[in-house]
Amino acid sequence: MGFLHLEGTQHRAAGMVINTMGGYDEVLLHAIETFNASVVLVLGQEKLYSKLKHVLSSKSNVDVVKLHKSGGVVAKNKLSPYANTSSISDVKVFRIGGRPQAPRSALPMGSDPVSDPLKVTHVNIDDRDVLHSVLAVSYAQEPDRIVSSNVSGFVYVTEVDVQRKTITYLAPSQGTLPSKFLVAGSLSWKKR
Repeated sequence: MGFLHLEGTQHRAAGMVINTMGGYDEVLLHAIETFNASVVLVLGQEKLYSKLKHVLSSKSNVDVVKLHKSGGVVAKNKLSPYANTSSISDVKVFRIGGRPQAPRSALPMGSDPVSDPLKVTHVNIDDRDVLHSVLAVSYAQEPDRIVSSNVSGFVYVTEVDVQRKTITYLAPSQGTLPSKFLVAGSLSWKKR
């Protein structure tokens, strides 16, 4: 991690957010001390707030502030994905980057391997490559815009039914996806 040295007014106005994922332990106290934190925000955890307030009371340069959760906040352990099924024709899967190349020794003498790391390639959903894959949902309107577009989130493919021409995936919300363009990477996961 690199640090930027700022002088004067810039230095006094600069700062950073350090997300420690909650819970009181030595790592949290170490982070507060190492980064010389001047403000510690505690979101929706009364016991953690009280403990930090007590432990850090001897440090006059550290303020511990309790924040309340917004009404729509849901605890991580209460979230569960929704199973959705779509027709294979309703979604298009793409991969970004070149595929593994032949070794240099397999190429004609004097030639260099050519690969475009931003090349967008269509992936056949019938391939077993897509099953158990985590796919990004692109906001792109056209395939050639996938590389420069944001993603709305991710889905996990649980089933590809070639006979019925359907794909079943887990998503954080119900309903149709915000885009029909999905991007495959190298991340896959299969429950044992």
